[in-house]
Amino acid sequence: MRRALFTLCLVVFACGYQSAPAETSTNAASAIQYSGGDGLTKATAIIISGAKNERDGVESEYSWVRQHLPGAAINSTAIIRDAHVYDAFDVTTASGEKRSIYFDITSFFGKR
Repeated sequence: MRRALFTLCLVVFACGYQSAPAETSTNAASAIQYSGGDGLTKATAIIISGAKNERDGVESEYSWVRQHLPGAAINSTAIIRDAHVYDAFDVTTASGEKRSIYFDITSFFGKR
């Protein structure tokens, strides 16, 4: 229950977080790196590495969405536990297209 509440607080905080989009796939301020695939499925999830904790990791997910899908609205998020831990974002793009984006959050999930 505490973990779910903590994750919800992180998501709410990240919704209001504003920063300039990164020029590259690396956020130099926090050493966040994005790798993997296009994020359209769990198999091609965007792998986030370099996050010190869940807060940094969640912020990096929202940063990726702002950078790669400008103007998109995040409709919902869900954590999926499988062989890895994923965060699935259901978004509506600026052009009205609905899609899911998967992030592999295994490297930082549960870190404080």
